[in-house]
Amino acid sequence: MKIPLEWLKEFVNIRLSPAELADRLTMAGLEVKAVEETASGVVFEAEITPNRPDWLSIYGVAREVAAVTRQKLRENGKWKMENRKNPFSNCKVLIHDAKACPRYIGRVIEGVNVSSSPEEMVKRLSAMGTRSINNVVDITNYVLFELGQPLHAFDLDKLQGSTIHIRFAKAGEEIITIDGITRKLTPQDLVIADEIRPVAIAGVMGGKETEVTESTRNTFLESACFDPMLVRRTARRLGLASESSYRFERGIPLESVLLGSDRAVEFLARLAGAQKIGPRVDAGKKTSQERKIVLNVHRVQHLLGGGITQKQVQNCLSGLGFSISKKGQKARGRKQELGVAVPGFRKDIKEEIDLAEEVARVHGYDKIPSQLPAMRETTIGPSPLLEFQRDLRRRLAGLGYDEARTHSLTSHTALKTFGQAGRSDLGKIQNPLSEEQEWMRPTLVIGLTQAAQRNFFHQRSGVRLFELSHTYSLSKGHPRESLKLGFLLGGDQPRHWQNKEEEYQWGDLKGAIEAILSGLKFQGIQWERASLPWAIEESAAEVYHQGEILGIAAQIAPKLLSTLDIEKPVFVAELEVEKLFKHAGKETARYRPLPKFPSVRRDIALELKEAVPAAQVMAVIREKGKELLESIQLFDYYQGKQIFSGNKSLAFSLEYRAPDRTLTDEEINHVHQQVAQGLMERLGAKVR
Repeated sequence: MKIPLEWLKEFVNIRLSPAELADRLTMAGLEVKAVEETASGVVFEAEITPNRPDWLSIYGVAREVAAVTRQKLRENGKWKMENRKNPFSNCKVLIHDAKACPRYIGRVIEGVNVSSSPEEMVKRLSAMGTRSINNVVDITNYVLFELGQPLHAFDLDKLQGSTIHIRFAKAGEEIITIDGITRKLTPQDLVIADEIRPVAIAGVMGGKETEVTESTRNTFLESACFDPMLVRRTARRLGLASESSYRFERGIPLESVLLGSDRAVEFLARLAGAQKIGPRVDAGKKTSQERKIVLNVHRVQHLLGGGITQKQVQNCLSGLGFSISKKGQKARGRKQELGVAVPGFRKDIKEEIDLAEEVARVHGYDKIPSQLPAMRETTIGPSPLLEFQRDLRRRLAGLGYDEARTHSLTSHTALKTFGQAGRSDLGKIQNPLSEEQEWMRPTLVIGLTQAAQRNFFHQRSGVRLFELSHTYSLSKGHPRESLKLGFLLGGDQPRHWQNKEEEYQWGDLKGAIEAILSGLKFQGIQWERASLPWAIEESAAEVYHQGEILGIAAQIAPKLLSTLDIEKPVFVAELEVEKLFKHAGKETARYRPLPKFPSVRRDIALELKEAVPAAQVMAVIREKGKELLESIQLFDYYQGKQIFSGNKSLAFSLEYRAPDRTLTDEEINHVHQQVAQGLMERLGAKVR
């Protein structure tokens, strides 16, 4: 916001230099970003925080200047115009929704002379970045900048009927705004309407058909307070941003509605030669409910480190427009409690601590003594889950993976590419910064694959990445986040002088998963086929432990990779961290002495349906091998001419051993026959 120094001086005596004043205001929280010398004099460029709409006016800033410089704020008695009762005006105002429009003041003013504005007014408006239009419109803009109260002047003779309606737009209604553009309205838009059609979009912009022109002789002056959320929503939907909407969106106090109307009427009488000023038609609430806060001066002194008296506390607050009254004496000789009435323009003040902050700002943060904070030993112990996450990171780093950090938001295009766009549990951002950050990610696979893509684009021949972060979904309409561990490997394996260059394979991903789970003392891991929209069907798998799914693993489909310009194979896994944490280390490792008796190996080759997973075959072998079976190893997989179509051949090496004796051929043959018989009966396998 621009703040002309000469305009400030109309309300407060300023003895500081522009640079000193800018520094004093910045230290008090009103950040002055620049001090410029213009044709209109010195102009401050200030950054106004959203919680301080009272600073969006020259008078509001002048109040702050008076408080921090210990000067008296000057007021102009001419603002309080009498409520004249002229018989010619029969204007009525009807508010259809009291929440949408808490207060509306209308005034009929006849006999105005629309002409150019005085040079001083034009100069000040120019300093604020606004061009002069005519004296009537300039007056409304001038009061807006001076008091922070938006106003609008209608050409009275262009209004239909004698009643002004503040209502929501009807379906299909349109309005041509003063910029000449036809705007389609919705039932969520609040409008100012005469008895026929909308004549302004409430708090945003007036209509072209009723604007003040050089031929205007009679005007209807509007001063109002509108619901900030309604104004903001309509302004954003229509892409309209104005000085009025900027202030309405941050909140207008009820009391300033009358003040702004009176100030504008005073200007219209003096500068536009208004001949007849009608009575105020004041609809809605007149004042906001008074808010009072009990302030313990002793507590303020304690918070600010002492060095400030009760009188200084009172002066700081009264200088900012707060009304002070004494509440009584505290016990043990402490200072009095003060009753502080919060003015309507300070909606940001809610509690006692807010008042303490106001005192600190005005008194000066530089006057608060500095001291080291008390160092106390924390009693909060380490978080087991955080320690577990650190352990997972160390394990992945030990396996040669680099940690990645990908964005929590993704695009509809990415979701569609990975087959996730049709999910009903996706979370969408209401006000995304861009289309690339429109949806909460449901999986880490998308971000990791995009990270691999960037690595390949930078001439990396192979990548190994992991990420430990959250994914997001909706559960019964409520957002839910899940902690996941995702890791990816793709392209070429690291080159070694003893090995030729090879691409990563499915076994490398599976081996990494089993290495992690084995290190966490998981036993009895099962693999089951899965259906994943982004994966090669034959490679997609789910990892289970005790019947509970721990995660997924698969090779990304080449067709999907081609859309990302990735030519190398990519494998990715995603595990549920909280499930890993729940089961990790719960199974105690069992140790046994070295065997005293020799083992015997027997091989078995099977032909069975291609759909039967090797894990299921091994489960049957373990069940039938009972206590004599020590280990199983798959050493051959074959599909070819000697195998029926739709079948495959698997060959396993089985190791048998007894802890207390050397096994005989009869014992081994009996158990091995049970294994073969079980495979034939349970899985329809044919022993080759």
